[in-house]
Amino acid sequence: MILTLKLSGLAFEVNAASTSTPEDPEGVNSEAIRNVGILDVFHYGFSYMGILTGPYYRYRTYWDHLHRPFSKYVDPRPLTYYKLKQTACFVVLYLVMNELYPTRYVATDEFAERAFLYKYFYMYPTFLCFKLRMYIGMALAECACQMAGLGAYPVKCNPVIGLGPRDYKSIQTMSASPEKLKDEEYNFETVYNMNVWKLEKCHSTRTAMRSWNACIQYWMGVYVYKRFPYKNLRTLATFTLSAVWHGWQAGYYLCICQIPLFLMSEDIGMKFYNQSKENSLARRGWQLILWYEKTTCMAYLGVPFLLLGMQESIQYYKSIYCAGHIVAIVLYVIFRCLKPYILKTHIQ
Repeated sequence: MILTLKLSGLAFEVNAASTSTPEDPEGVNSEAIRNVGILDVFHYGFSYMGILTGPYYRYRTYWDHLHRPFSKYVDPRPLTYYKLKQTACFVVLYLVMNELYPTRYVATDEFAERAFLYKYFYMYPTFLCFKLRMYIGMALAECACQMAGLGAYPVKCNPVIGLGPRDYKSIQTMSASPEKLKDEEYNFETVYNMNVWKLEKCHSTRTAMRSWNACIQYWMGVYVYKRFPYKNLRTLATFTLSAVWHGWQAGYYLCICQIPLFLMSEDIGMKFYNQSKENSLARRGWQLILWYEKTTCMAYLGVPFLLLGMQESIQYYKSIYCAGHIVAIVLYVIFRCLKPYILKTHIQ
């Protein structure tokens, strides 16, 4: 899966380099892209760093890791130790939660005989188990990249997830004076794949998606969403391709392609939230409602993602009377009805 993104991403990088502007602040036509050979492609594609679980990183990031001196001046151990301690807690919590709330229990006859509320709320701890599993895998993958020095850039060049430095010219300047690099501050933002606390605390599904597997979201955003010719269909096209990238099982499509259903009400609710006064009761109320919708969206749509099969997924939705769909539709209708009365004209 990661190899697919790497090779197609490299093709986009080479194409962008051939059409770059003279200013080129992000270094699209950098030295890294000028002489890419078949062995370079092979080594980039099959590098042990991120090959199984990610994170996705551009060929230029890989080239910088080999040819720029930054990794010599950064100590990755403090950040890695922190993530490993965090991961150890996630492992213990995952083992406990998975024992109490196994995913496959949803497809059993015993589960079907449970009360409605039990079946409805079961999706929350089940999806928590899945998130913990992802947190563990992503954190370990990030640690591997950090310890290798991949993605280490000076903070002053403004590195961002997936892309790397926004100010690539400063990278080229600093590389020419390595004696000054020991005084720079560094980070690994380029390969920061999963922002756990932001994901848990945010009250927006869009923010949650950007924080979930963030480097993959960068690839989808830059190479699919922004390039798709029909603006009204960009979101649907991006989600559909994301489902295809995950695999051909029906559960991926039932999960990913239904996200826009929840975004319809969230987009209106976010306008209500943004126009509310800071620290006001109304703002906190909208934040709570949006957080609930975001959490329900991820948990409800996460069930088919875990079950994978069409029959099992439909069976679960039937057992709870498609309650998640009803929640999304009811919230959308309520928000639409409230919009003329709550939303200020100048914000519309």
